Amino acid sequence: FKLIEKMNKHIETDQRVFLGIGDDCAATKFNSNSLLITTTDILIEGIHFQLDQISPQQLALKSLAVNLSDIASMGAIPLYALISIGIPSYISVEFIDNFYKGLSEYSRKYNVSIVGGDTSLSKSGLIINIVLLGEQVQDLIITRGGAQVGDSIFVTGTLGDSFAGLKVFDIRKRDKIDQELEKYADFVIEKHSFPSPRIEEGKFLAENRLASSMIDLSDGIASDIKRLSEQSKVGARIFSKFIPISKEMRELVKSFGGDPLEFALYGGEDYELLFTVRKEDLTRFTRLKETLNTPASHIGEIVRLEEGINLVQKDNTLSPFNRIGYEHFKG
Repeated sequence: FKLIEKMNKHIETDQRVFLGIGDDCAATKFNSNSLLITTTDILIEGIHFQLDQISPQQLALKSLAVNLSDIASMGAIPLYALISIGIPSYISVEFIDNFYKGLSEYSRKYNVSIVGGDTSLSKSGLIINIVLLGEQVQDLIITRGGAQVGDSIFVTGTLGDSFAGLKVFDIRKRDKIDQELEKYADFVIEKHSFPSPRIEEGKFLAENRLASSMIDLSDGIASDIKRLSEQSKVGARIFSKFIPISKEMRELVKSFGGDPLEFALYGGEDYELLFTVRKEDLTRFTRLKETLNTPASHIGEIVRLEEGINLVQKDNTLSPFNRIGYEHFKG
């Protein structure tokens, strides 16, 4: 992120840019009423996926989901996608055919039209880049920068399942998983392999003006709450006892000596939504959230900037988030 800050010094924008570098998506003025929402993500073999751990269809969903999750975090509606792909010589035509079949299937599921892209030879593994375009009314857009002291912090779904699914791949290479735990292993692998970006939940929060700020959880709470707090210029307290953890992940991780809370805080690729709700909207949110199919857990509160970003332990002691989740350029 320091690298991005350095790059940003060279970037200039015009008056049509409503929101530039620093959030999940860019937003530019599309007409007098709407904003064009734009995001892009690159997936690189060996960094974001391993070909022996993922099918072409799963890779298609993951490639699309990482972008859809960004659109969801703005409360926006996804519309169009452009797919660019760098293909090494060892990838078969059948693999690429199945990948695009998967893209077609999942784009229809999320009402996204694939409108173009590019292809190239790659000499350093399979590379996939998607640009996703969406829209939202300017007054309804949700950014990372709107949280205020006193806001409540919520998160959708359960956390750490995807990271646990990734670990199961490694464990199965070395050993067998206890038969009684196989159903838990299948659950977390499903969560890792088939993410469900929270498009409808993001739209719900935007259209009902319920979220003061929002970010998608791609790198774990420890990293993403820091990004939201920096943009909003506030501090945060996350209560460990309220972090939503599935029974499947808890039992599985404990079985191989791991800490489920660590997985939930520092894992990644959950693609859930972390958002804040103002005090005056809390009662209305509590009433309306019952209409959602996805649970939303109250996990913390926004505090003053000088109080920092802390984890509240079960004994009510504070621990600064000195660790963070996934980071690029860390060996």
